[in-house]
Amino acid sequence: MPRRPTNAKLRQAVANYKRAVDSHNREVRRVNSANKRAIESHNREVRAHNARVRANRQKLARELSRLTSRRIVTVHYTAYQTSVHTLHQSFVRLEAAVDRGSLGIDDDLFEMAEGEAANSVAALNALLDEPSAVTTDDAQLRELQTRLTYLRELTERRAAILKSMLDELLIQFTGQKTPKEAWLSLVKPEDTVGLVATPHLNPTHPELVDLVKAGLVEAGVPANKIMDAQGKPDRPEACTALIALPALKAHWLTGFGTVMKNYIMCSGKASSYHGENNAKLGEIWDLPAVKGKTKLVLVDALRPLCDKGPQPDPRYLWNYNGLIAGTDPVAVETIALKIVEEKRKTFPGGLGPLSPPPLCVETADKVYHLGTSNLAEIKIIPLGWDKDRLL
Repeated sequence: MPRRPTNAKLRQAVANYKRAVDSHNREVRRVNSANKRAIESHNREVRAHNARVRANRQKLARELSRLTSRRIVTVHYTAYQTSVHTLHQSFVRLEAAVDRGSLGIDDDLFEMAEGEAANSVAALNALLDEPSAVTTDDAQLRELQTRLTYLRELTERRAAILKSMLDELLIQFTGQKTPKEAWLSLVKPEDTVGLVATPHLNPTHPELVDLVKAGLVEAGVPANKIMDAQGKPDRPEACTALIALPALKAHWLTGFGTVMKNYIMCSGKASSYHGENNAKLGEIWDLPAVKGKTKLVLVDALRPLCDKGPQPDPRYLWNYNGLIAGTDPVAVETIALKIVEEKRKTFPGGLGPLSPPPLCVETADKVYHLGTSNLAEIKIIPLGWDKDRLL
């Protein structure tokens, strides 16, 4: 018969258990304390950054108000004023790009750029206050022109990189030899092609939409037969082919707001799919306006949002710098969801599961039979670098 433990052994076992619990609790407190310090440090940096941005914007608004109220008559002053306004408008476009998370523009770079815009306007106002100090070969004007040239070159380089990414993706995905042949394997020149992009709140980058349009035109689709099909059902109804162009993001109303949700406005009853009712999003893909028309799903994963969406909280935006493409919308959604879930794990303590749970992915497979949600059955063709792929 087994021997019963003695009271001394029981007391020893209880003491060991208590020590283990105490050790675990100390470690939990240590980790929580470290996480709290990290969050507080981040919040301090965010507040300081926001204060600097507000100061820059207030200065820019003051100086622009002074500048636009002036009556400038000389050619030199007019040229300088035009240059300053051009620089300001460039940074307005940059600001819009940052607000929607465009192409990984760093916040510190944007803050410095915005400060430079304000300084340039202030410099012009100072020169106009002392007109005798201005000469036609003014060094500040040349510096301003240099900055404008750099800004234009930076924009052009980014556009060239994105085009290269899209072209390579299409060629590898379709198995064709050229981007033109790749597009023609997906759509026909006689098609009316609807582009269904995420319109706002961390939207699809307009640069990507423009490149898709240009590629279709290059393939022979007339420009007047390419349309924005996002919104009411009559838009996709008018199309014979659709290209889904959602941005990759978490969404507090549906858990996940990428592929399955992309046609939600075509339903005419978007709010009925919020919460756990996101499980029914797959039925939208069977509506007559869209059923069977989607020729390509191209996810904008350049700067995704892994929490608190669709509003772009900068804490949860990151530069993934990727594109995801496929013809199976559920498979593409599964890959996109995996990336976001893996990214959430990298935060101190993790961000936990998405809420509400994105039930739409599995039901799109099991209930609506729109594709596969089984990661093991999805063929992934990786392109580019492996670092931080999260797959």
